[in-house]
Amino acid sequence: MGKLQVHIREYANGHNGLYPTKKGIALDLEKFKKVDELCYKDVSDCIKAYEQKETVDYKYHLGKNVYVTIKNGYPVVNIRKWFLPYGQNETVPTKKGIALSFKQWGFLRSAIDLISQILKDELDKVSYCEYSLSYLNQMGFLSCSRCNPNCYRDYMIM
Repeated sequence: MGKLQVHIREYANGHNGLYPTKKGIALDLEKFKKVDELCYKDVSDCIKAYEQKETVDYKYHLGKNVYVTIKNGYPVVNIRKWFLPYGQNETVPTKKGIALSFKQWGFLRSAIDLISQILKDELDKVSYCEYSLSYLNQMGFLSCSRCNPNCYRDYMIM
């Protein structure tokens, strides 16, 4: 059976009504829960700071190189997959993801609340790898493929 995912996706009008486009991102339940519990308030605070012309440079790692970002000069909240190019030291964004206007980000709150009610039993089973016993030392983080996806193999404990 497949994994349960929450899609945040752009829709378009077609002959038979609305249909989902390729623009968007599918979040597993851990990433979805992190958006709700760990970064939604921070992003909302960043939006307020952005609107007050303050400097904003926010980047939150949901896991497996998926980041939520907001930065001056771009009045959007990006939820996007990033990757590490060969020979580089820093990850760069890909086309896979979605840029939500600040207004859309506000609407997302209602959707998150509704989805959380519908998936309550499943979301209650989700735990963050960061809170696991293996994270009691630095090697736990370094060898985690979700939190350190670009070089976790360098630290695999044999």
